[in-house]
Amino acid sequence: MPNETSPSEAKSAPADTGSCIDDPRQPSTARLWNLAGGGKDNFLADRVLYEGLAQATAHFSDLEAANKHFVRGAAAFLTSELGITQYIDLGVGLPTPDGNLHDVVQSLNPHAKVVYVDQVPSVLAHAHGLLAVNERVLVVDGDIFDPAQLLQQPELTTFLDWSAPIAIFCTAVLHYHPGAAPDVATTMQTYVDALATGSCTVITHFLDPEDATSSVVRQIEKTLTTSTIGAGWFRSHEEIEAMFPGQALLPPGVVPCVQWWPKVQTARDNSWIENCIAGGIGQKA
Repeated sequence: MPNETSPSEAKSAPADTGSCIDDPRQPSTARLWNLAGGGKDNFLADRVLYEGLAQATAHFSDLEAANKHFVRGAAAFLTSELGITQYIDLGVGLPTPDGNLHDVVQSLNPHAKVVYVDQVPSVLAHAHGLLAVNERVLVVDGDIFDPAQLLQQPELTTFLDWSAPIAIFCTAVLHYHPGAAPDVATTMQTYVDALATGSCTVITHFLDPEDATSSVVRQIEKTLTTSTIGAGWFRSHEEIEAMFPGQALLPPGVVPCVQWWPKVQTARDNSWIENCIAGGIGQKA
């Protein structure tokens, strides 16, 4: 194996996940994902790292595309089918040309509220721009991997009604958690404990295919974890399922994002890498 530490053995020492730095001389997860999505808010350091990832697969951007389509489908499902009107987007990242979570949910229910959480100054600056035109959007500066602290912030506790269902989106962020897979589950447990019955968590995470192509994802993983980002784990199906503690997985469960309901298609139908990011929705009973 190219990397000496497997995802399940990752140490809990803090990693530079790009959540709280904004140094243009170093790559960040927000700018890297923006680059993969065709955005322009990135720097040379991000493009250099992206080129390194392209040495493993020319279709790394398919991970971002599959994630984006899943997020849209999940948001539409929760709003139209479950009637959820309150949302928290953890690690919102930089905007891409195709819209944001509040665009989807408020197109279906104009009264829906959305909270965006991040720590990167440039991300917060972009997100704060939404407040000028949308009073039902709140931007919070907080560490998504410290839910105990985040959930105590007064602006978050007053903007939403915590006695009613809330959907928390943790999409394409948990694979940057500095701890091992059980630590991620513990983090998610804190969020779930704070939610009312009927609330949901929406998770996407890099998926280890556990087949002949695993050597390629190990190369991607090594490129990310040995960069200054310091994280980017591809975990097993079972490890990702465990990130929904105390919840029932809604059908079809945790599956590659392109296989979730409604089934979506990315730009490249024949790219196997798009199956290496899985998504699911858990609901608190």
